[in-house]
Parts: sequence; C-alpha cells; structure tokens
Amino acid sequence: MTSEIRETLRLALPITFAQVALMTMGLVDAALVGRVSATELAAVSMGNSMAFAMICPAMGVTMAVEPLASQAVGAGEPMRAWTSFRAGVLACLWLSVPTMALVAGSALVLGPAGVDGAVVPSAQRFIWARLPGVPMWLLFMAAKAYLEARGVTRPLYLWGWIANVLNFLICAVLVFGDGALKRIGLPALGLPALGSLGAGLATSFSNTVLAAAALGAAWGCRPEGATLLGEREELREMSRKLLRVGVPIGFQILTEVGVFSAVSVLVGRLGAVPTAAHQIALGLASFTFMGVLGMSGATSVRVGRAIGAGEAGGPRRAGIVGVGLGAAYMACCGVVFLLAPGPLARLFSEDPAVLAVAENLIRVAAAFQIFDGIQGVSSGALRGAADTRFASWVNVLCHWGVGLPMAVLFGLVGGRGVVGLWWGLCVGLLVVSAALLWRFWRISSRAIAAA
Repeated sequence: MTSEIRETLRLALPITFAQVALMTMGLVDAALVGRVSATELAAVSMGNSMAFAMICPAMGVTMAVEPLASQAVGAGEPMRAWTSFRAGVLACLWLSVPTMALVAGSALVLGPAGVDGAVVPSAQRFIWARLPGVPMWLLFMAAKAYLEARGVTRPLYLWGWIANVLNFLICAVLVFGDGALKRIGLPALGLPALGSLGAGLATSFSNTVLAAAALGAAWGCRPEGATLLGEREELREMSRKLLRVGVPIGFQILTEVGVFSAVSVLVGRLGAVPTAAHQIALGLASFTFMGVLGMSGATSVRVGRAIGAGEAGGPRRAGIVGVGLGAAYMACCGVVFLLAPGPLARLFSEDPAVLAVAENLIRVAAAFQIFDGIQGVSSGALRGAADTRFASWVNVLCHWGVGLPMAVLFGLVGGRGVVGLWWGLCVGLLVVSAALLWRFWRISSRAIAAA
C-alpha cells in the first residue's frame, strides 16, 4: 500500500501542477476582467461555462487515449499506446469543425435563455474570440493523455506555466489596452481596451502554445520506428475503441459541466452581481478541483497499467488509494474555504455587493469539497478500467435528476437565490460520489479485462 501511495503521488503531483497551470489561466482572466466591471466578469463567467460545455463531448473522446494507452503500457506494448494517440489526433481533426460550430451557436442562446441583457453582448464576444483555440485545446488534451499514460509529465507543467506567463501579459494588454502599458511605465501605443473580447483572444493564443508544446513532447517520446500514419486497419480498430470508451466520457463531462452551466444561466437571470459572485466561487472551487483532476489522472493511469499487467488486486488497490488521497486533499481545501472566504473573494473583486454574496458561496463550496474529490477520483479509477458508460448515466441521474431540481427548489422556489442554487448542486455531488465509489468497489472485486 505504501508503494502504491508513493507511485500515485509521483504521477499525481506533476499532473496537478499542470492542471493548476491550466486553471490559473482562467482565474487570471477573471481577475483581470473583474477589474473592469462586474458585468464584464459575469460575461467571462457565462462565456466560459457555455463554451466549455460545448467542447466536452469532443474532449471526452480525446481523454479516452489515457486508459487505452495506459493499459497498453502496462502490457508492455508501447506501439499500441502510440496508436491510441494517433487515433486521438485523428479524432481531433474530425471533431474540431462541429465542435467550433456548437461553441459559436452557444453564444446565440444567451439572450433567449433570459441572461441579463447587459451581460449578453460581452459574453458573445468572449465566446467567439475563443473559437480559434478550440481545435488547439482538443489536440492538447489528446497529447496530454498520451504523455500521462507514458509517465512523461514534466513538459506538461513546464509549458503550462510558460503559457500562464504569456497569457497574463497578453490578456492584460488586450483587456486594458494602453491602460496596462501605463501601469508599468510604458508609453501609450493607441491600443484599445477590449475587455472580455481580449480575454477570449488571449485564451485562444494560450491554447495554441499548449498544443504545440504537448504535441512536440508526444512526438519526442514515440516508440522507435513509430510514425503518424502507420497501419490503417490497426488505426481504424483503435479509433473504434476510442469512440466506444470516449463518447461516454464526453457525455459524463458534459452532464456535470452542463448542470453547472445550467445553474450559471439561472444565476444570470438574477443579475450581474450574483453572476459575478457565482464566477468567483466557481473559479475557486474549480481551482481546488485541479488537484482532484491530477489525482484522477494518476489513478486512471495506475488502474490501467495494473489491468494491462494483469496484477491481481492491483486495480482495486490503485483506485482506493487514489480516492483516499483525493478526499484528504479536498478536506484540507474545505477548511481553507471555511476559514478565509473574505480574503479569497477579494482576490477577484473590490465590489462590496459582489464580495458579500461570494463569501456565502465559498462557504457552500467548502461543504462539498470532499464529495467532489471522491466523485472526481472515482471517475478516474473507472476511466482507467475503461468502464465509462455507468459513470455517464449516473451523472445524468444524479446531477440532472437530483442536483438541478434541488437547486431550483432551494434557490428559486425557496427564495434563497444563488446560495440556494449552490446547495442543490451540493446534494447532487453527494449522491454521485457515493454511486461512483460503489461502482468501482464492485467491478474491482474481480479481474477486469483490458479494453
């Protein structure tokens, strides 16, 4: 067990650093735009939620590279792992255009959905500015999954932080225009302040940097004699596996992200101040969840390798260790949220009205940290076993059948507003975490066949 903890942490820590780097870019965007106005902050919040929800189905397919490649690595077949990556790149090329169309279309539903009219134009500009970065993000996710399966994690967090620095500089200039230059003592160049549009353009640029770096790293650790083309029949067979495993992953992510997006739309009907506060609390909760994603990725790889190697009891040991570490980490995050909601909220806004609501939401976020950790790492354990359909349907039932109705009941019917909406989400996370942990415990009680 000690060895398993050590190996899981060895994988999880660099993956977590990479995830934190990715999340920090979004938080930096929010912090910069929040200095413009609560309306601009609300627009970026809404735009991020809608755009990411539309990307989720395709992203799930690219994430399927991780279990397929890790099982191949565990079985001592690096060329099969490379084939899974090639299938992931091919899927990115096929899925980019329809995904970009979905992202662009999501901007058009904000008005009919009843989002505050002052927020809609800025949110639409942010979404459209993100379009060039969509295929780059998908390629990055495919390369990231392959690198994690191979245990090559250094390029991910190294380039993640380089992209962070570039994103900060470019986002500041594009959001504030000449105002950013004046703050550091540089002469004005006639640059306009683009607000949310500038934040979206900076995100697209950062995604391009990440994709180029990850693809280069993946090519650098290819097996000897590997090519991008290779045997077509083998690639077709791996592509079918990728879709069989990946479509449910995408559906699961869409379900979970979708319910938060739906709540974001409901919050948007309450006005700019609740929406801005919602963005602050959601950004912080998402930031702590990056650690869970790191643990989830490491657990997925460890479970997949144990299955590929045919280790008796290995998959269960890897999964339970990962869940325990994830729960312990999120418990610590919950304590921080409870002790310092005010200072955390003030990192993103100086508006007293926004801060008052955000502090209450951060306390609610503290309550569901452990449940979020358990469900996130349990999902990773199931993904490593290529058991993805159950998780996708459980997320539908728990988030949409329990969490969202409870959110509406507490927040809108009960008159608790955005705080009530968040308590409903908390109930959904509680139920889904219990269901996913039970599922992994059940399937790991016997030998798990490789995908």
